[in-house]
Parts: sequence; structure tokens; C-alpha cells
Amino acid sequence: NTRWILEAVTELPVNVTEAGYATLYAPVSLTIPADVEVYYGKINSENQRFDMTQLRNIVPANTPVVIKANAGSYKFAITDETGTEVSEEVNDMSGTVLTMAKPDNTYTLQFINNTPGFYEYTGTNVNGFKAYLTMTTTTTLHGLSFFFGNQTGIEGIETKQNTDSTVFD
Repeated sequence: NTRWILEAVTELPVNVTEAGYATLYAPVSLTIPADVEVYYGKINSENQRFDMTQLRNIVPANTPVVIKANAGSYKFAITDETGTEVSEEVNDMSGTVLTMAKPDNTYTLQFINNTPGFYEYTGTNVNGFKAYLTMTTTTTLHGLSFFFGNQTGIEGIETKQNTDSTVFD
């Protein structure tokens, strides 16, 4: 006496909080929406930070990532494109599709003192479709703040009117 309705799933909705960040782990490749930045990263224990590298266009299947965007709901379209593979050598995050018991030494995306980062997780379960870190270190780290690298650029150029001056040749 059960009736099943099957429908194709073409996109995965992701909610970004007011803080502007979320994590994601999906078993399929996803197209990154406009106005959304997606990152993977490495633990930098020495500087107690999480060094992030931006992905472009596609999130490869089974790649745990951090999402940076304005607060809201974003639709990541499922795609057949594979994108650039992100190996475990360059990405320290793990992910899960199903809610699971928290592994030892788990760090999750949190906001402490208005600073986004991966901080020690005191809960019992990690939610499905989320990314997290597990750290095995000889020193106790309470958290890793995000580091987007040395960004450089020109924000503005100040111009001044030429004044008459003496020129020698």
C-alpha cells in the first residue's frame, strides 16, 4: 500500500548563513553558481590556520569544500563535467553524505569571536553533505582561521595634475 514517486534531481541547494560561509560534500560534480566562491585547503599547524585555494567552475564529485558567499540559498547544478581533481595531498578536509558519529579530533566550520574557521567540535554527530577536518597533531589546536593567501591588487590610482617644471636634456 505504498506509492513511490521518483523524480530526477538536477541541483543541490546549499544554504549560506549570515556569516557568509558553509561547507559542502557531494557524491556528484556540481557547477558553482555565480557570486559564490568555493575553496579546498591544507592545515597549516605552524601558523594555526587553514590555507585555502579557490576552485573554478566545477566542484568535482566527492570533494569536500568551503563555500564563501552572501547569506542565502544557492543552487549547485549537477553536471557530467568532472572538473579539476583535488587530491588528498592538497585537501585535508573530509566529508560525509550521511549523518555520522563524530570521528576523534574533529574540527567543523564555526564562528568564534566573529572569526570563521575550523574549531574543535563538541557535538556527537557530523551532518550529511558537510565537510570537516580531523587532525592528528602533537599539539592541541583549538581552531584554525581561514587564510586565503597573499592577495595583491590595485584598489585605486590617485592622479595629480601636472605642474609646470623645468626639464633638462
